[in-house]
Amino acid sequence: LISVENRDAPDLIEALGKNGIAIPPEIVAKLMAEPEKAPAVYLNLREIEQVVRLLADQRSPLLAEVMTRNARSASPDVCEAVARAECTINGLVDPWEFALQQADKLGIDNVSDPVRHVVLLSHLIVQVENGGISQFFTNGYGEDWFLTLDALKAVGAAHTHAIMKTSVEKFGPEGPPLEDYNEAVAALHQKLDDPWKDETSEFYKDGDRRWALIYRYILANREHFE
Repeated sequence: LISVENRDAPDLIEALGKNGIAIPPEIVAKLMAEPEKAPAVYLNLREIEQVVRLLADQRSPLLAEVMTRNARSASPDVCEAVARAECTINGLVDPWEFALQQADKLGIDNVSDPVRHVVLLSHLIVQVENGGISQFFTNGYGEDWFLTLDALKAVGAAHTHAIMKTSVEKFGPEGPPLEDYNEAVAALHQKLDDPWKDETSEFYKDGDRRWALIYRYILANREHFE
């Protein structure tokens, strides 16, 4: 029943785990062989992470193999899930939420660099995924463009850094002005309906596997997220 041919396999894994019924790790590992090439089973982020955590709970020798193979997956979702699971099994259950709460409590200027980087990249990704790079600038997040570029560099997102650097330069060599920021954004929109259409398309390809990079960055700086 727990195979790539069965669409209910992820639900079975969850149900068996909740009832304390052990699943042979070699069977679980098969689901993670090449999940992006197994459309018969919908392994979403939660379920991929669950498989990795289950192997960790079982102290399975297959864990290292599964994580290494899938950390290089062609699917950004698989890369993210594995990196997030690695944070979880190392005691960092929800570091993204922790970072956002720290920024809300102390202010973005008063948190550590790693926390600031994660918050800024969270804002960037959420804004662009919801409405393109245009929304990122229109909603005012572009005012922190310099810090956002620094954050992309810190986590190693070189491709996204290049995309956003090109996006910023559409305002001119100095980037968006601190004064008259909204007017500068509006002026670009008067020239083109979506000045960042091409850059947004490249952003959506996610050549960096951004969330995976962020979770690995969090793990490497775990003392700032506990």
